[in-house]
Amino acid sequence: MDQSSDIVQNEKEQVKKELVQEGPYLNEEELEEFLNDLDENSNGEIEYSEIELKLDEVHEEIAPKAQPHNLHHKDRDLEARHKFLKSLMGSDKKTIPRAEFKEIVKSWKVPSMRPGKKAEEDHKEYMKRMSVWRRLRAWWEVRGPEVVFLAMVVFLQLAFGIWQFVKYLTGPYTAGFGWGVVLAKTSAGIL
Repeated sequence: MDQSSDIVQNEKEQVKKELVQEGPYLNEEELEEFLNDLDENSNGEIEYSEIELKLDEVHEEIAPKAQPHNLHHKDRDLEARHKFLKSLMGSDKKTIPRAEFKEIVKSWKVPSMRPGKKAEEDHKEYMKRMSVWRRLRAWWEVRGPEVVFLAMVVFLQLAFGIWQFVKYLTGPYTAGFGWGVVLAKTSAGIL
């Protein structure tokens, strides 16, 4: 029993460390959206079964089915899992008032998705103000080596194809073997 409580405590601390990050946290609108999604029966209470169901859905999305080549670990003790989930709720009760759970979620300091959207909008605005010459230079900086490589490949294919075409067209091969050899050697030169 003591070992399972240690596991629960360690997992709780690990989750809190992962959730606490610098930057703006979930705002009221995002918290309400989260709680509405969690409170499926809209009774104003967050139930243990609702949290368990949502966490299981997330687990299915992240790790749907173990493949034979995946690492297989022994399942955690079911009691330890329930203790961990209860620690997320902050209570041993089967239900917790929505407002109280909202404060618990706030204490997790979950980063908001809004700053990322704001940064994306700022980036689009910056790109609109950038001059055409600067955008072209930036594009060339990223795509230039790829364009040069592809141009070199196409040039070499054409050069070897033309070389083989001229060599077998002007030599004694056409008279002896016909146009088939010229076509085959030209194709081989291109490839």
